[in-house]
Amino acid sequence: MAFQAKSALSQCTQDGPCKCTSDKGTLDLTPITGNPPFSDQSDSSGSWLFSYSPCTPFTEGSMECTNVAACQVSADMSQTYPTGTVDSATFGQGSDGSTQVTYASTDSSGTTRTTIVTLTCDETADPGTLNVVGEDPNNAAHYDMTLTSKHACFSGSGPGPGPGPNPGPGGGSDGLSVGSILCIVLIATLFVYVAAGIAIQKGVRKASGKEVIPNYTVWSAVPGLIKEGVQFTFRGCKGSSSYDKV
Repeated sequence: MAFQAKSALSQCTQDGPCKCTSDKGTLDLTPITGNPPFSDQSDSSGSWLFSYSPCTPFTEGSMECTNVAACQVSADMSQTYPTGTVDSATFGQGSDGSTQVTYASTDSSGTTRTTIVTLTCDETADPGTLNVVGEDPNNAAHYDMTLTSKHACFSGSGPGPGPGPNPGPGGGSDGLSVGSILCIVLIATLFVYVAAGIAIQKGVRKASGKEVIPNYTVWSAVPGLIKEGVQFTFRGCKGSSSYDKV
């Protein structure tokens, strides 16, 4: 399945003539090699043939197409024009959000020609296919092509956010705190204590009712002890406020 390589979050930041990086990852045309990898592809009119090499300069026909990235040759091979050099490659974004590479070259007569290659991702296409639309009828000496290739896909992940704050001595923010671990251990121990105690009281001592609670006498005294402790805390060690009359 093919789809245009789009940069929805940000434009592609160029890294040399064959590579760019965006929030979606890295797009790298470097593996597309050949001399050239796409040779003599006919445009829609059938009058012109175009050759293209995104990363490696090539030479074709007359001296005009020497060390170029794109070359235009007439169908009868009588005319040859350079339409872009590798060093002139500029990554950009089309009006539809697609990733494009623009090339330019000036021939011996001083005419500058521009080639715009729209990149379309297809994970199954290696090195891919080149569809030549040809010269833009509304913009002379401007040529449009579409490269469909697995190398026109963004791979990996783009630059992510910076590192977060230090988690501190308590450990990572995603781990359990010491207090949480102690609570879990306490609850688990209490559960085992109660369950095992009830089993022993009923199975071994044949207890029934509230007597099945392990150490019932001790636990039943706890509320009273708590009450006395609270009263002592608020009352303190004060003696009697009254004296016997002499």
